[in-house]
Amino acid sequence: MVAFDAPFPSKWPFGILMTAQWVLSFALLLALWSLDFQWAGTGLVYYTAWMTFGMELFSWIAHLFGLQKSYQVGKIYFHIPFAATDFVNSVILFPLYALSTLLCVYFIFYSLRYVGNMSVVYAFAAVLCVLAGGTCGYFALLLYRASENKPIKLLGIFIEGTSTVRFASIVESTENGGPRPTA
Repeated sequence: MVAFDAPFPSKWPFGILMTAQWVLSFALLLALWSLDFQWAGTGLVYYTAWMTFGMELFSWIAHLFGLQKSYQVGKIYFHIPFAATDFVNSVILFPLYALSTLLCVYFIFYSLRYVGNMSVVYAFAAVLCVLAGGTCGYFALLLYRASENKPIKLLGIFIEGTSTVRFASIVESTENGGPRPTA
């Protein structure tokens, strides 16, 4: 039932982008943890990095074990819409990373008047915010294009490492003589 997909993290574009999202957010958390003192706006950067790390690591593990596909238990089909949740997460996280980048750039210049590594760490954090936000934006754009652009229908799509695959819905299966839904 569960098939381990070991090469998923190295498949372009979806595998590499999903891996980069949680790795970059974890690197951002490590950079922020290295600071001796943090400004008040750093909470948004922490929140964005923690949300990305938690949600995308969970989704990445689910894709690694092949849990994004539809399964059949008896006569019941079920599907966890990881493509839809990943799209919503990426759309929300992209502007949060944009704001986090602006905060980090502000903190770079504000911390120049203090002694220490604060401006260097905030510069590193700003670069990580740009990279993580870019992966979120590109990932959302790829999923938007996979939904055929009008209207966004991501509930019937699951993500492979290199592409997205649409599975047959109940309406499509009844038109082809498949199982009929009971009302």
